[in-house]
Amino acid sequence: LTQLLKHVQTVPVDDSRLLKIHRKVTDGYRYFWHHRGSNRLVGAVFLLQSIVFMIAVLGTMFNSVDSFQALFRGSDSYDNRLIIGQLVSSFVAAAFVIYGAIKLRSSRADALEWFRRAVLINLFLAEFFIFSRIEFGAIPGFLVNLLLLLVLHFALDQERQARVRKV
Repeated sequence: LTQLLKHVQTVPVDDSRLLKIHRKVTDGYRYFWHHRGSNRLVGAVFLLQSIVFMIAVLGTMFNSVDSFQALFRGSDSYDNRLIIGQLVSSFVAAAFVIYGAIKLRSSRADALEWFRRAVLINLFLAEFFIFSRIEFGAIPGFLVNLLLLLVLHFALDQERQARVRKV
């Protein structure tokens, strides 16, 4: 068998551009996590994203104070319900981010999973309310959340592969 394997003709692996890019991104990911402040940076990015989302919601509420006064007087409108839905879903997503930032100290994979859940809440709940209110004006926020979700899926995949390599 050894003699046979020595004489087998092999085909060189053709590294496509996409494979090279994937390899560089993977190496960059591993390099990033080996630096000291990476946990804090990731936690700060997601906390900042939640804060910006909450500021946007509060800004919307401030711009429609008259509508909210009408809500408290007992006459609510569809727009008020959308704003309240956006506010509640944003608070839930922010709570998930805070919990993920806390988990980042003990388990990166668990923290990334909580961040992913927060982004999913933003995509499926908060963005629903935003699209209902401002329609196509919600596309930039939707795209940012979609990009964050893709990055989180890549990071979770890397963490799963790292666990397999350790075992």
